Amino acid sequence: MKTKRLAAAAAGILLAVGLTACGGGSSGGSTTPTAVPTPPTKAAVTFNVDPNPVTSEYQGDGWWRFKVNLEFYDTAGVGFTVNSVRTTLSSSVTGTILLDYDYSVATHVDARGRTVLQFTSSLYRTFAGGGANVKFVANVSDDRGNAMTISNQADVLHRSTGRVGLED
Repeated sequence: MKTKRLAAAAAGILLAVGLTACGGGSSGGSTTPTAVPTPPTKAAVTFNVDPNPVTSEYQGDGWWRFKVNLEFYDTAGVGFTVNSVRTTLSSSVTGTILLDYDYSVATHVDARGRTVLQFTSSLYRTFAGGGANVKFVANVSDDRGNAMTISNQADVLHRSTGRVGLED
C-alpha cells in the first residue's frame, strides 16, 4: 500500500512540474502576443463656424461685412493642411449669390491639433433686406496623402442700424 501511495505522489509531482514547464503554472508570463493598434488611415477633421448665426455689420451706402471664426481640428491623430476655403454668400430672401470666392489658406495642423482662422468677408450689397446664408467649403489634405472636402454653413443676420432706409 505504501508503494502505491508513493507512486501516486511521485506521479502528482511529475505532473505539476510538467504543467509549470509548459506555461500552465501561475508564476510564468503570458505567451499571447499583445495586439498592436492599427494606426488611423486618414485624418478625421471637424469644421465649426463660430458664431452661428453670424451678425453682419452695415458699412454704409448699402454695403455689409461680417467676421467669423473657422475652427478645424483632428480627432484621429493624423495631421492635415487646410488648403483653401470657398465662401458662398447668398440672400436668404431671393437666393441671389452676393459673394463667391476662394480663400487660399495653406495652414498645417498637427495630429490631434486645432487651428482657428479668423475670417472677414469682403463687402457685399443686399437690396432685398433680410438676412443671408453663408456656406464654407474647405479643401483639406491630410499627412497620409488623403484629400477631403468638408463644409459648414451659417445664417447671416444684418444688424439693425436704426437708420431709415437701411436693411435690417
